[in-house]
Amino acid sequence: MKRFRNLVLSLVVALFFIQGYTNSASAATVKPSIKLTQSKLSIYVGQSKQLTYKSQNIKNNPVVWSTSNSGVLSVKNGKVTALKPGKANITVSVPKLKIKSVAAISVSKKKLSAKEAFDKVNKSVVYIESYNQNNQLVGTGSGFIVSKDGKIVTNHHVVSDVSLVSKVKIKLSNGITYETNRVKGYNADKDIVILKIDGPTNLPVVTLADSSKVQTGEKVYALGSPRGVQNTITEGIVSNKNVVIGKNQYIQTSAPITPGNSGGVLVNVYGEVIGVNDLARVDAQNMNYAIPINVYKQIPANSNYDLLEINKAYYVPAQGKGSVDEEESNNTIDDADYIPYEDAMLYGTFSNNQDMDFYYFLITDNENISIIASTTDAKYSEDLTFALYDVDGEFIDVCTAEWDPERQRYYCYLSNDLTPGFYHIGVYVDPQAKYNNAGQEYSVSVWIGQQ
Repeated sequence: MKRFRNLVLSLVVALFFIQGYTNSASAATVKPSIKLTQSKLSIYVGQSKQLTYKSQNIKNNPVVWSTSNSGVLSVKNGKVTALKPGKANITVSVPKLKIKSVAAISVSKKKLSAKEAFDKVNKSVVYIESYNQNNQLVGTGSGFIVSKDGKIVTNHHVVSDVSLVSKVKIKLSNGITYETNRVKGYNADKDIVILKIDGPTNLPVVTLADSSKVQTGEKVYALGSPRGVQNTITEGIVSNKNVVIGKNQYIQTSAPITPGNSGGVLVNVYGEVIGVNDLARVDAQNMNYAIPINVYKQIPANSNYDLLEINKAYYVPAQGKGSVDEEESNNTIDDADYIPYEDAMLYGTFSNNQDMDFYYFLITDNENISIIASTTDAKYSEDLTFALYDVDGEFIDVCTAEWDPERQRYYCYLSNDLTPGFYHIGVYVDPQAKYNNAGQEYSVSVWIGQQ
């Protein structure tokens, strides 16, 4: 019995060693491996994701993470962060064991809701008040910050006025206000000005898109300060990606804009600026226009202009002496010919006694203006008439030329207290006159100034 028990015990011990050997041999044949749990992934800019892996038989060998494009994706301990749109591979590896696993990741922009777009962009949108050389408030509008040290883009017409704007006050979305007269660059024909405020060094800036990639039908948001009400947003679509008005290209949008929105931003669903809100048609429903942001990108911004200086360059009052030839058709105020001279000789033609020729001029200060018209041309007799209108075509005054024996000419005199602005002169023959010189030329001397 004792022998039998010892035999059984020996068999058990033998089996134990055999099993241990078998397990050791089996473990020795398992190859090291590492595999990411995801081989493909799509994320949007600013988003982070944690990648995980499964491994076998790597013991305490260090694991290394890497990215094929550090500009698109960053990775640290498996945490991947999207930096900009594009594609990149994320690799996890055990260099000592020469094993790895790769995941292909694509990065896109995140589409924003109206609230998300507002939260992203509004902090970079400003409210602008323009003051003339007499320190009078003459206009308001919007603008947006394009550099951390205080460059601000707006419309030229927001910071210009016939009374000559000399400074602006710029109010940030947080309520802080700055005053400046500095201009770093501008293009009056394109209606863009780049202002500069001094002091801040870390302002929130907008993100600029490529406006050449704008598509008709895409959703957009307009931000600005309509009628001086700050922190507003409206929603619409791009109605037409390329509309030409005059010589300039515009983005037409259904996102409502109102006076005061001028100079504000038109942004896409990613919160990127695609345009500068500029104008709306008052004779149509919801036809609004923005200057493509690529227009701004082409304007140099390394100059140092004074705001009053660029206003004087744009609004040049009638001065000096010269002649103006009538350019038909100038039969309406909208088609009037410009008089750049104080002492001007107007040359034109009356087709009949129903014909009326319009001219316009500019003054930039409050003053009493005398308009003196005269001619020695006897064929007009006392039928030559002059009427003065404001910029909107509202009648101000009228006179008819009469023979002046002392001056030996037909003479007409108007004297009015006028504020800065554009004014129109209508030249015509009294409709009741028996005018028999249709189609013949006239020459009239006109004086516009202080008498």
